[in-house]
Amino acid sequence: MAADKDGGSNFKEGYYRFDRAIRRFLMSGMDSTYVQLPSTSWEVPLVGKVYGYVTNITPNDSKLDLHVNPAFEIGAGIGYHGLDAVYTKAVRNSIDFNFEFDYYDNYWGVGINISRETFGPELYGEQPDPVKEELHCRTILVEGYYAVFGNRFSFPASMYGNFIQVKSAGSPLVTFWYEHRDYEARSDRTRQVFEQGGRHVLNEGALLAGYGYNFSIAKGKAVINLSACAGVQIPYLGLATCGRAAAMYWISDSFRINLNFANFYQKSWSEMNMKMEDNSWRATLGVSYCFGKTR
Repeated sequence: MAADKDGGSNFKEGYYRFDRAIRRFLMSGMDSTYVQLPSTSWEVPLVGKVYGYVTNITPNDSKLDLHVNPAFEIGAGIGYHGLDAVYTKAVRNSIDFNFEFDYYDNYWGVGINISRETFGPELYGEQPDPVKEELHCRTILVEGYYAVFGNRFSFPASMYGNFIQVKSAGSPLVTFWYEHRDYEARSDRTRQVFEQGGRHVLNEGALLAGYGYNFSIAKGKAVINLSACAGVQIPYLGLATCGRAAAMYWISDSFRINLNFANFYQKSWSEMNMKMEDNSWRATLGVSYCFGKTR
């Protein structure tokens, strides 16, 4: 019995030493006047999402419009010092599932988003039918950022609350995204739009630059973030813009609320046989339970 107690004590001591080392690493080079770490290390977020987009694709003179009315997802995840994994599933329509794996700190961050969507007759402006399928779309999205003044400006302070923006600050931002979409037609009229046996693959990305600012209220108890970026499409010649307005509120050390109430993307490009315009937006409401205080 004593051996079990000693083993448990050794594990706790080892964990505390590891956690303190991670905290020192994350705060190295940071200006603690502006940015600090919360007392907790772990979080369990419960999230609800609403999103929508309009995509116009014109391959080989045949046009397909994807119009998505507001769709809803709910899910949960787990996070540790900026390393987060979240799984969400649609309440109805469109997205079958969505899995996110992210790492965010003050200087840089990268996120991977994997999802599958199913579209029915609403794709053509008709009444939704849960049985009839017109199109499947599998998507892998990789996006990230770099904050020039990351020692004072904390982008994740307004997302998951992995850092605390104690004092207001801003920074120039460099952002990027890469997206792989695999469309598979599930009806005759949709197959007529795409070649290659009813399949079409899109690989696209963008490099953008802009600015973000965190307004800190009550020493980080509440944070409001505003950011906007613009840049070029890759590899196609086109334009891409994105913007974000978000708020984080700390109820207590153990609970916090995050609201991304305006998160939008716009992109457009063209080449010899393809034109595409995509306008999308999404909003997220999350409540996180935080635990694992360091000694």
